[in-house]
Amino acid sequence: MEDEILENDILMKRRCFGERIRTLRSENHFSQDDLAEAANMSSRTISDIENGVVDVKLSTIIKLAFAFKMTVSELLVL
Repeated sequence: MEDEILENDILMKRRCFGERIRTLRSENHFSQDDLAEAANMSSRTISDIENGVVDVKLSTIIKLAFAFKMTVSELLVL
């Protein structure tokens, strides 16, 4: 039961983070391709993050923060 609750919480957090990335991308007038290029990753990865279907590594979070010209702490404020 606790494992199921934890899995649901992780899924919700991934979706919330994905929405944050989508919002920031939109506010910065980036397409997924633009953000992918700025963060040195694939547009597929950006799509997967925005849709909450992947666990995001710390190195990816750092790249996204750099692309948005913000700190990791600022990026993670949900």
